Amino acid sequence: MSQIGERIQYYRKLHNLSQSDLASQLYVTTQAVSKWETGNSEPDLDTVAKLAKIFNVTIDDLYSTKTAVTPTSPASALVGESPVSSGQTTSAPATSQAAPQGSAPTRVIDEELYQQLTKRQIGVCDDCQKPILEGETMHVKKSTTGKGGRKGWTLCDDCFMKRRENWIANEKSKHLRRRKRSWAWAITLASITFVAMLVAGIAEHDNLGLCLGLCIGSIAGAYVMLAFVFTVGVDNTFVGEMFTEVASWGFVRMPGVIFGWSVGGIIFLITIKLFFFLVSLLFVIVAFLAAFFVSALFSIFAFPVAVHRAYKHVDTIHLVAKNENPYRLASDRARTK
Repeated sequence: MSQIGERIQYYRKLHNLSQSDLASQLYVTTQAVSKWETGNSEPDLDTVAKLAKIFNVTIDDLYSTKTAVTPTSPASALVGESPVSSGQTTSAPATSQAAPQGSAPTRVIDEELYQQLTKRQIGVCDDCQKPILEGETMHVKKSTTGKGGRKGWTLCDDCFMKRRENWIANEKSKHLRRRKRSWAWAITLASITFVAMLVAGIAEHDNLGLCLGLCIGSIAGAYVMLAFVFTVGVDNTFVGEMFTEVASWGFVRMPGVIFGWSVGGIIFLITIKLFFFLVSLLFVIVAFLAAFFVSALFSIFAFPVAVHRAYKHVDTIHLVAKNENPYRLASDRARTK
């Protein structure tokens, strides 16, 4: 930080001005004030004169390296006043220099307080635009590139905790909506399965064995459908990933077709493409049926676990993997599905 940058920051804080307040009085941007205070740039002479007028000091005071200063109207809460009359002297703790006789009242700045007021700025909060000083907690997330990349941010501790609380509340809300939606679909499809199998069993009343089998099986079928739909819907076990993986096997890329630019060639192309489409559709249907039966079988046993996690983890939604929670604290212990 440059010397004038330290003085600007010191006098700004002494007068209880934020960087934004000072920038508005100078008709410059907040970033310009921040750059002056961090030493990345310096104000021109006209701006220095305006600063001296705002701070009620001289231009020399802004370039001075002394700790004791004599502004005409600083905040007395931060400094002590010692009037000096003829034959009396006042010395500042930091400089131990006597003030000349008959001088104006001298403001004596405590060295420790001065150092606290002139701490080096290490960043600016993206949300509240307040400077973050040495010794204060700063949270930084770097930008990520590529598909689904996110913009980085720099936050003070208060703004970080506000974002974290909002993120947790939003995740809880999404979790509750997903759980409610999963129950609605699961109960609806299970009811349809139960009624369909029960009606089919009653329709086969002439065949007692088949009738009893369908009627009893309607209960099992309804449970399997309930377990499958809910488990895949809440997606807190391996069943959902298993269903997606097996179903993806049906999407097969068909080979290209070589044909001639003639009527016969065009008809041949259309015929082969239609054939490939029907084969692809068959693959997709078979893959989805296989995914359903395999996932439904495992969901019978995973259903109790899915229900338990859907209700237990609602209050620990923030304890997720680091890449899923951008506002995760070091004290958070990640959990798995």
